[in-house]
Amino acid sequence: MNALLDPKFAVIPILVGPLQVLMAMLPAILLGIGSALLALFKPATFKLAIKLLWRVKVSLLIGIVVVSGSVFGARAVWRKATNAISTAETAAHDWPTFRGNAQRTGALPSGASPLAGGIQWAFAGEAKTFHSSPTIIGNRIYATSAEVGVFSSRGAIYCLDADKGGVVWKSVPDGYRATFSSPSVSGKYLVTGEGLHQTRDGRIICLDVTRRGAVLWSFATRSHVESSAAIANGRAYIGAGDDGYYCFQLEPDAQGKPVMVWHLAGEKYPDAETAPVVQDGRVYFGLGVDGQAVVCVDADTGKELWRVATPSPVFTPPTIAHGKLFIGMGHGNFVESEEEVIAAAPDRLRKAGKTAEQIAAASSAMQVGGEVWCIDLATQKVDWRFKTDRTVFSAVVAGEDRVFFSSRDGTVHSVGLDGKPLATWNAHTRILASLALTGSHVYAVTENGRLFALERSGLQPAWETSLGSAGSFLSSPSVARGHVYVGSPEDGLLCIGHPGGQTAAPIWAGHLGGAGVGGNLDGSKLPDHGDAIWKRTEVVTAPAAAFNNRLYIPVAGTTQNGLLCLPINGRDRKSPVKDWFYKTANGVTSSPAASDKGVAFCDGSKGATGRRLHFVNASSGAMLWSSEVMPDSLGLACLTHDAVIAEDQPGQLTAFDLIGNVRWRNASVFPALAGPVTVSDSIIVATTTDALLVMDELDGTTLWRVVPKAAPTTGPIIFRNAILFGTATGISACSILHGKPLWHASVGPIKSSLALGADFVSAITSAGELVILDAQTGEVRARQTGANADISPLLAGDALLYVAADGLMRYDVVNKTSTRWIGNANLGSLTSPMILSGSSVYFATDKPAFIRAGQPTP
Repeated sequence: MNALLDPKFAVIPILVGPLQVLMAMLPAILLGIGSALLALFKPATFKLAIKLLWRVKVSLLIGIVVVSGSVFGARAVWRKATNAISTAETAAHDWPTFRGNAQRTGALPSGASPLAGGIQWAFAGEAKTFHSSPTIIGNRIYATSAEVGVFSSRGAIYCLDADKGGVVWKSVPDGYRATFSSPSVSGKYLVTGEGLHQTRDGRIICLDVTRRGAVLWSFATRSHVESSAAIANGRAYIGAGDDGYYCFQLEPDAQGKPVMVWHLAGEKYPDAETAPVVQDGRVYFGLGVDGQAVVCVDADTGKELWRVATPSPVFTPPTIAHGKLFIGMGHGNFVESEEEVIAAAPDRLRKAGKTAEQIAAASSAMQVGGEVWCIDLATQKVDWRFKTDRTVFSAVVAGEDRVFFSSRDGTVHSVGLDGKPLATWNAHTRILASLALTGSHVYAVTENGRLFALERSGLQPAWETSLGSAGSFLSSPSVARGHVYVGSPEDGLLCIGHPGGQTAAPIWAGHLGGAGVGGNLDGSKLPDHGDAIWKRTEVVTAPAAAFNNRLYIPVAGTTQNGLLCLPINGRDRKSPVKDWFYKTANGVTSSPAASDKGVAFCDGSKGATGRRLHFVNASSGAMLWSSEVMPDSLGLACLTHDAVIAEDQPGQLTAFDLIGNVRWRNASVFPALAGPVTVSDSIIVATTTDALLVMDELDGTTLWRVVPKAAPTTGPIIFRNAILFGTATGISACSILHGKPLWHASVGPIKSSLALGADFVSAITSAGELVILDAQTGEVRARQTGANADISPLLAGDALLYVAADGLMRYDVVNKTSTRWIGNANLGSLTSPMILSGSSVYFATDKPAFIRAGQPTP
């Protein structure tokens, strides 16, 4: 069998430049084509050929040749690391094992957690590929590189400045090759492996970090060394693939040769991929394909003390905490799914000389999915087993009261020490790297290059950042000094994030502040009652946007059309003087979106001709760019921190960057959007008039599409792992993972936008009933009649403001009482939904008038 397709040779794939791969494969491709042309006319042979082409990705490689200029041109450009080097700090902690400690947290115990995203610097001048996970000691980073070409394999061991990215030193042991193994550092000793999975004679290397990476000793094994070492008691313990596990003294002998303490041969300890952990004189490690076990040996002698068999290969490094050992497993690997591995197993076993009975028994025991086990160290009994949908590659990270891990399908799990699930979050793409854990956040890197910071308590996303888009991201994130450090396949080693206290800028994403915001982005409280503070005479039919102490008001009158910008001053009793007015050909009849980068809006009502999507400077109103919008399109759908998303043609969603370039188009939202979209966790969720769909934010690809039983009537909102939306019969919730229905509340047709509170969702039905539901279960908590169905409710903590016949009514969600907030005398009928900013409510009426209401500041 081709080594690249054998599970034992697919743990760490070699990733090389697409053109180099094509050149290397070209002779074989031409030979294959020449010998198979006639056979391709046979249907069975053609089908097989297609499968093989897919397996080796030939079609993809050929396509890459055509668009290689675009691929390389589209790479992210980060702030390059400087050559500056800070004075070395005295480190308070070593990093003696993979992920830094036996709990596998991947973070130093002191320092602030990164609480906002953004690339700070990238080291990519000398090496662009880092599959290893960064090791951090004080203000120094250690990592191995992996530069692979058609006829070359180059690697190096780097020491970088953690604050500026400068090279402190670089060590290249003679002939050192591209490497996956991550360095372990204790005192002056650095120990790492050499090679990728196809390496047959990888070395174990020990350096002196106090002498600029001078080589103390090296030892050539009979396999690859992708495992990372565990350093303890003057010794290094490390796996060597098919050559088993080794233990060496850190100090060489008098001749500078390595001193081997013991060696566990690969025949008895096969597929030694995991990074061992050492505790209380014992070494713990896992065995992969053909091993399928967790093993404990004596640290001094290597004598096996106990072994617990597992139903599938163990590729995760063992984690020790609370007197327990945690391990993950599964039949999948970095390249192939469980189904592919299981399908290929009979042939692999047959070639290994197994009998038909043995093959049948082994094949029947292989199952799709993964598991995490908790093993009691004192008794070696399995306390609990937690099943996952896919293989678990990542190390189990142990916290004080729970453990965290991810599975191959991109699901991050939080599980109590009793094995009971506490929370989950899904990235909607594969996660192959281990997580990092700080006191407040969990950090995850997806295979396609997105870094997510999740709140530790409930795994709610706090922020995210793109790390690039080329290749597979295998490096695990490491956290220290208020930053996240991680390797990339094409853009070098990256430093991301800001220390605690620095937060990402807010954004008014669109209609009523964005999906579920309910017109109250800053969380203002609603006064007990309100009075009109000032009025203006513009004709306004859509809600304004309130952002960064400015109001952006859509105007659609007979004498003027456009966007009005007013300053927000809580003490003004008179209408403030405008900052600017941006004129448009058509009236602006939909809500704008605003961020510190600009204001996006669309002119013209649906059906009008000559419509444009505009993006203007938030401070001056100067036009930055505009784009045509077809008459029957929704127009603006959403604004993100780096994109404007619009339905500019019926059934087509287009993403523009902030300078007006088209990133992608997706025509699958046909026939038309039911309301604004929502963007979260690198996905776009949209409802059409007959479907619910999820798209990839990066390229617009449709990930899944389902047709609900009841037609959607509103845009979607996200609550935890559920998508909520209004329908022709009520409010529905579907799983964010695959769109399967979770619940439906038959409260009547929903006409208003949904507003999402802390644990409830509210809307107004076409019959004029304000309904409040439990967002988790869909249970009806309260109903209030007499609401205006054309005006969405305004969310203000545990209160809702809605329009009734005799004025604006304040509904107390906790006490389930409704009181009049302001009468409609001299106000007129509302023509736009309300927004709340600084405890003042802004809305428009048919007088015409644009009104600020609330409690005047003395």
